[in-house]
Amino acid sequence: MKLTKSVVVALPHAVEERAVAAVLSSIGISVLQARTGREAVMLLEDEPAVGLITSDQLDDMHVWSLVRDLQEIGILARIQVYVLTDGPLISSLPNVNLIIRPVARPQLENVFAQAFDATRK
Repeated sequence: MKLTKSVVVALPHAVEERAVAAVLSSIGISVLQARTGREAVMLLEDEPAVGLITSDQLDDMHVWSLVRDLQEIGILARIQVYVLTDGPLISSLPNVNLIIRPVARPQLENVFAQAFDATRK
């Protein structure tokens, strides 16, 4: 039996969260929703998720604080992180990837399918 991969989605805007969840679902990825950065960290500690999709600014913290927390507890090395942002940010961490808005659905499907080793339905 093939286990479904899961990704934590922590996006502050409901429309964007639903769109990303739909893209992940279309490529066979299960979505674990987090409302805050703290909730995302807790989910990633408790669940065998393969990734995190978030925004550069969450309601409770900036993305770099979230990434630092994941790095400190040893989670960052085992997941892929995708940060949706409105402008260029710099990331030198190998597992942290930036996606500049606006982004088309087919582009997200390609990026996430490749990142999470999934196939489109």
